[in-house]
Formats: sequence, structure tokens, C-alpha cells
Amino acid sequence: MTTPNDPGNAATVRHIAGQLFEEWETRQGKQRASWQSWGGLVLSVLGIAYVAGALVGDIAEANTRSIENREKIEALERQNSSIEKGVASLNAKMDILMEERKR
Repeated sequence: MTTPNDPGNAATVRHIAGQLFEEWETRQGKQRASWQSWGGLVLSVLGIAYVAGALVGDIAEANTRSIENREKIEALERQNSSIEKGVASLNAKMDILMEERKR
């Protein structure tokens, strides 16, 4: 049997205390790694949300420009059509005048 002052008992206590401290350090390391992992995950999610928001904004802007360009093209086509009608009318009038001049 060992007594409280036995050097073998003190060595056993130190050994058990060392094991407990090593276990505590291991658990603390896992918790720190866990918090780092969660922090990385949160930053990744925020980054993805930011990029998605920017992409949605770019898509909306491109859509608006596309609509504006389509409206400008339609306006130019109407203008071109009216110019072509005016040119055709002038050509017809010139043909009539040329015919009258020949007479």
C-alpha cells in the first residue's frame, strides 16, 4: 500500500495530471480549429453572397442596356423608313418632272 508521501504516488499523480493537461490542450486545439473553420465558412458564404449580388446587378444593368438599345434600333428603323419613303417620293416627283421636261 502507498502512503500520501510516497514518491511513487506523486509520480503517478504527475503522470495523470500530464495526461489530463495534454487532453485539455488537444480539445482546445480542436475548438480553435473548429472556430477557424466556422470563420472560413462564414467568410466564404459572405463572399459568395457578395459575388452573387454583383452578378445580379450586372445582369440587370445589361438587360436595361439591351432594352434601351432595342428601343433606339426601333426608332432608327422608323426614321430610316420615313426617310426611304421621302426619298421614294422625291424620286417619283423627279421622274414626273423629267418626263414633263422631255415633252
